[in-house]
Amino acid sequence: MILSGDLGGTNARLALYDAQAKRRILEKTYPSREFASAGAVIARFLAEHPQAAPTVASLGIAGPVEGHKCVATNLPWVVDAKALARRFRFTRVALHNDMVALAFGCEGARPRDRELLNGDRAPSTKRGVVAVVAAGTGLGECFLVPSQEGVVPMPTEGGHADFAPRNAEEYALLVFAQRVHGRVSQERLLCGDGLGLMHRFVVEELGLRDRTPRAELPADANKRVVALAQSKSPAARKAVRLFAGLLGAELGNVALRGLARGGVYLSGGLGAAVVSLEKKCLLDAYCAKGRFRPVLEATPLGLVGRTDVGLDGSARLVRAS
Repeated sequence: MILSGDLGGTNARLALYDAQAKRRILEKTYPSREFASAGAVIARFLAEHPQAAPTVASLGIAGPVEGHKCVATNLPWVVDAKALARRFRFTRVALHNDMVALAFGCEGARPRDRELLNGDRAPSTKRGVVAVVAAGTGLGECFLVPSQEGVVPMPTEGGHADFAPRNAEEYALLVFAQRVHGRVSQERLLCGDGLGLMHRFVVEELGLRDRTPRAELPADANKRVVALAQSKSPAARKAVRLFAGLLGAELGNVALRGLARGGVYLSGGLGAAVVSLEKKCLLDAYCAKGRFRPVLEATPLGLVGRTDVGLDGSARLVRAS
């Protein structure tokens, strides 16, 4: 059996698969920050499921993987594949950047789990490079590059590239965010905390207000803003519209950087919520690339809203490696 993991800054998802990585037997999600290490999460999972007897593990980690180690980007974890193999008596532990696992999960997602937002066909490496972008705890970006030997993943840390405003309003947002964070990357804005920051900007700098009392809202910042926007509250709706424009623009940027003729996938629950509220705004920004507008209009953009596809991708990767 295969122990598959998708270990992100907010959630640590673990699942048990059959040896062919085709059937998910059981799964559990834990709050990442409640554990001191990846080993502690795995130990909890195995203790809670004593019938599980995985022989190999495949873990997607939110951070750059170098050799058999990964230093998590948004957690105080150093994940060591060899140490985990010794501790849990796995014959092998494969570490992958979480975006690589997510990218393969999106590529293999069932048609009913995908929504086509732009173009006339789903993104596919059969037609060229595919880019995958995930807005969640951070902003993840990855490319899948087809070759004669198969699909080659190219993880990146593109979410940490500098944010570049496109107009006066976005420049004002940049100045506001610089007062809070100093340097402002794409990830500072295009993540859950970033949506909360945009809401603050809309309220404090643009003077818009919301109608719903705070006591009735979720504690989580991005869920709170999304809930307000769904109720058509003015400040939140403006914040989500601003977020959608920036996200659409970055999706188009990533498509151009990788010349992603195969298409682009947007993944994650936050992206799905933004699309449900401001799809047109996102698509307008995605295609607004001047002379390259026709290229973007012909580049498929798909949405995979399921938050657990990284587990499928991680299990698939250990079979392929």
